[in-house]
This record gives sequence, structure tokens and C-alpha cells, in this order.
Amino acid sequence: MRATLIRRLVKLLSAAAVLALTAHILASSLSKQTPEPSPLPPEEYRLVDPQTYRYLLNQPSVCRHRSPFLLFMVPVGAEDAAAREAIRKTWSASGRDTLTLFFVGIPQRPQMSALQQKLEEESRQHADIVQVNFVDNYHNLTIKTMMMMRWLATYCPGASYAMKVDADIFVNVFYLIQWLRNSPKENFITGSVIQDGRPRREPNSKWYVSEELYPEESFPSYVSGAGYVFSADLAARISWASRFRLRSNHGPHTCTVTFVCTAEKNTKDTSPVARALHFKTGLLE
Repeated sequence: MRATLIRRLVKLLSAAAVLALTAHILASSLSKQTPEPSPLPPEEYRLVDPQTYRYLLNQPSVCRHRSPFLLFMVPVGAEDAAAREAIRKTWSASGRDTLTLFFVGIPQRPQMSALQQKLEEESRQHADIVQVNFVDNYHNLTIKTMMMMRWLATYCPGASYAMKVDADIFVNVFYLIQWLRNSPKENFITGSVIQDGRPRREPNSKWYVSEELYPEESFPSYVSGAGYVFSADLAARISWASRFRLRSNHGPHTCTVTFVCTAEKNTKDTSPVARALHFKTGLLE
């Protein structure tokens, strides 16, 4: 009898050990595959929160009576009037399927006053400039991108697609629209997908990323910021995702606006989109 009880106890303990080991492996696997999102502290999120900033120039009614198939959102400096004019006269010429808007911040001193007056006059003439009250410089591009997403979700939710495109890019609009006709209408982003991106650790680099900000040795796949197209429904989702950071085994990482955290599905690396984009050379000469 005693021997039987001992055998049963050994079997019970063995089964419990197997279950515990299985649970540990499963939990470890899940923690690696699905990092836990946690809200950013209010003082951190305030920097990119659209509610922190206000519009100085806006075009709230441009989509009131139309739903463009493709909205071009061009981040550009307030001083780059020549680039905006070149775009207006070339690839962004008005069409019933497209709409182009330029997004700017406030000029840096001491040129602020004179530039602001010229910008306001340009806005009255063309009605295609959206200005938000943050200082316009390279390090604030994340703020500008979040403002673009907020504007799209608020004032042009009926658009089918949107494209963020730099001012030094020439877009083959007709080719791109034809290609998008057969693309997914939701949860979709496409462009030149960078799969081997690594953070730059040189402090004097324009693209410097400290280990404190991002400790990993490589980035997840993301689309190049020069020009990417996405279904308009993603604008609200990107704004939502910017409130969180992902916690992994290597520490917390803030969700970025290159859609690493939001566009897990329907992300395409497409040569058609690459062929629709060309760097402008000598266009203003």
C-alpha cells in the first residue's frame, strides 16, 4: 500500500512539473511574440499629442463637399515657397481624384515675422497650407507627422488613400492612382520597405539615436519616409498607437510614426510605388 501511494505521488509530482514547465515555455514564447503595450506618461505624450498644439492656418472645408481618392500631404519648411510653387505647377496640378496640402510649423527666429506674413499671403492665394504652432525643424518631424494624421482623420476622413511625400520628390500621379485602384481599401500601407535599418550611434549624426532611446541593434521593418501611401483609415489608428510604448525583454520602446507598431498587415514593398517616385533634380533651375 505504501509503495502504491509513493508511486502515485511521484506521478502526480512529475505531471505537475511538466505542466509548470509547459506553462513557463508558453508564457516565455508569448512574451517574446507579443510585447505588452503600456501608455506613455502624460508628460512624454504631451510632446506629440495633437491636443497640445493649435492651427495657425487651416483648410477645414477642402474635403467638405468632396472625398479625394488620394490626398498628398507634403511636410515642408515655411521658407520653402519655391518648392511649394514647383509642386503646384507640376505633379500636384488639381484633379478630381487628388488633393495636395502643405504642412508647416512656425519659422524659427529671427526670420519669423517676415516669413509668417508671406506664408499667410500664400495661404490666402492658394488655400493649400496647414500650419501648426510648433517650431519647424528636423527634430520636430514626428510632431509634424502626427499633425498630418490628426488633420486627415478630422477634416478628410472620406479620402480613400493618403500619401506622405517629401518636397524633393516628383510623383508620377497617374501611374500611382492606376496602381492603387486594385489595392486594399483598409489596413494598408505601401512604399519602400526598409528591412535592415540600424540606429545611428554617432552623436554628431543627423539621425543619431541613443541606446537609452532605442537599445536594440536593429529596427523592425518600416517604410521609407521619403514617400509612402496608406489607406486613410490608418490615420486614426496611428494617432491612437502613438500613445503607447511596447515593453519587450529588452526594455520599453515608444511606438514610432513609421508604422512599426500599427501596420502589421497588408504592408507591401512594391516596385510600382518606387517607380512612381523620383527625386527632383534641377526642377527649379
